[in-house]
Amino acid sequence: ITLEFYKKDENLELEKKIELDCSPTIAILDSNDNFRGVKFSGLPSGHELNSFILALYNIAGPGQELNEELKGKIQSIDKKVKLKIAVSLSCSLCPEVVTGAQRLAIENSNIQAEMIDIFAFPELKSKYNIMGVPALIINDKDISFGKQSIEEIIEKITK
Repeated sequence: ITLEFYKKDENLELEKKIELDCSPTIAILDSNDNFRGVKFSGLPSGHELNSFILALYNIAGPGQELNEELKGKIQSIDKKVKLKIAVSLSCSLCPEVVTGAQRLAIENSNIQAEMIDIFAFPELKSKYNIMGVPALIINDKDISFGKQSIEEIIEKITK
């Protein structure tokens, strides 16, 4: 694992590569410096520490096993999708949505998944009128609340 720190506007090429919207953000790149669509805006601590560790594991190695049917559904998504998951670090329901969205991003380069700590970025809470977490925001327009499995996220993306 290699860690690099940059101030905003210090590495514009990387900011463009990861499509930086919020700062500070942690973006995970693979061993070839490819952005795999996974970002954490805010500190991945509390219940989201597990999401962070799973993202590292799923990007760095064989990752968690997915059945072939689910893999096929994920890989068949042929449009650009930006998933933002507004979370509270004390929320026990948020990690399932975060890890599900991350898995989609890791398996399909058309998808990005960004965990956003709602308390670190209160403007997001106002913009989307978020009253509870987890809040899944699809392409900056469609929003749904509550615990959602990877299958439910796929259904929302593909409808």
